[in-house]
Amino acid sequence: MLTRVLIATAILVGSSASGSAEDADLAKRLSNPVAALISVPLQWNYNDML
Repeated sequence: MLTRVLIATAILVGSSASGSAEDADLAKRLSNPVAALISVPLQWNYNDML
């Protein structure tokens, strides 16, 4: 019984450690959600009437 508890604890600790990097990435993306939607195409047509 004690071994099962220790194994479950080790799994939870291991998954939460890798989850913190994912949480930081998610927080970074959610800080500016509009940035993923904005696309600004630029075009400059120069005609000197030559």
